[in-house]
Amino acid sequence: MQRVLFLLLPGFAIVDVAGAVAVFDMANDVLSHLGKPPPYRLRLLAATEKPVLGSSGIPLGTHAVPMRVQGAIAKLIIAGDSRASIQEFDAAERRILPCWLQRHARQVELGATIGRAARALAQAPCATPMDSHRARTSPVAQARWIEVSLTRGAHLAMDLVAQDHGSVIASVIASRLGAPFRDAYRNGASQAPLVTYSPADPRIDELHRWIARNLRQSFSVASLAEHLAMSERTFTRFYRRATGSTPAAGVERIRLDAARRHLESSLCSIKAISLQCGFASSEVMRRAFIRNLRVSPKQYRQLLASSSSRP
Repeated sequence: MQRVLFLLLPGFAIVDVAGAVAVFDMANDVLSHLGKPPPYRLRLLAATEKPVLGSSGIPLGTHAVPMRVQGAIAKLIIAGDSRASIQEFDAAERRILPCWLQRHARQVELGATIGRAARALAQAPCATPMDSHRARTSPVAQARWIEVSLTRGAHLAMDLVAQDHGSVIASVIASRLGAPFRDAYRNGASQAPLVTYSPADPRIDELHRWIARNLRQSFSVASLAEHLAMSERTFTRFYRRATGSTPAAGVERIRLDAARRHLESSLCSIKAISLQCGFASSEVMRRAFIRNLRVSPKQYRQLLASSSSRP
């Protein structure tokens, strides 16, 4: 289970923290629905254990940052307002937070700041005597950090979930959140093809359509090259240059596109769909789904059902 910590500074945007927490919480729910353990453990932190006022004056309860965190911090998200100077933080924040970040910088696998105040904190060196030897290096120099503008917290969380669990899971979460996420993450939705046609080179377009019309056929590099009247060596170079992938990967993804459409629109068995789409067996199709989409055909169908049953 990944540890996801939110470090709140006064004046943070409620929409950022609430939105991001909702996305991670939905990811736990979606993956639990597939029989997988919840991947994220969330915790709200601040300099001291007290409610922190957001920009709208609404407080959120927090835990005080622990003196020591054992193990990896998969994601550390610092949320603040538009203040840029560390001098504008209160005494506890100035005294505790820079040193806490320094102490745990090497454990942070990915850090993110929302708002300029958060960025200022992440860049602030620790100045206490016990940590003076670390003062020359800011936390952002010791970990992978990204900067996010205010009101983009939920989008940040969606991107992180998509990186962790694939675009299909992200699209299911987006469909539950509704607009604008449903449109923003359409690339992960079932309607979006894995292989896009290339109008810049009509030969690739025509080849992909020919493959899609003849999925039951067994495609070799030789047969694909022959279709375009090229030698195998010339065709392989041409295809990789035009698409960025190998011919075998292209064929597999076109088969996957067709299988996804069948899973959406028919009640046929997974075995029947695998044969109809040209996979050697349902197990071969299952491996292709997991490799490309990170879910099995059965899980894919479950996700579609769970999404369509929600308003």
